[in-house]
Amino acid sequence: MGKIKSYVCGFTVGSVIAGVTVLLSTPKSGREIRGEMKEKVQQVKEPMNDMKDQVMRLKDQVGSLTKEGIPVVKSTIGDIGDLVNTWNQAVKPHIANIKQNISQLEQTKKQFERSQNEPTS
Repeated sequence: MGKIKSYVCGFTVGSVIAGVTVLLSTPKSGREIRGEMKEKVQQVKEPMNDMKDQVMRLKDQVGSLTKEGIPVVKSTIGDIGDLVNTWNQAVKPHIANIKQNISQLEQTKKQFERSQNEPTS
């Protein structure tokens, strides 16, 4: 415990001495230093406020876009569904016709195979 106490005491004394040295060796008065610090804080504050405003505008724009976009997307999905249904209805007769043609081709193929397998006289 003795070593920790001496380190803390040394740190405290060193900090006080450093602080007094800085205050005495500073070429400017406290009033000037505070003024400069206020200017620096203001210089940092302005861009931060601008950035905050820009982020808020962006947030509002994203919210607005979302509100406007959802109905458009839903409408588009409905339109696509209608187009697919219309296409299905238009294609159904053709599918039935193709199936019938395939069936006829299979029957013709079987007849041809039978005729080829029959012995010739």
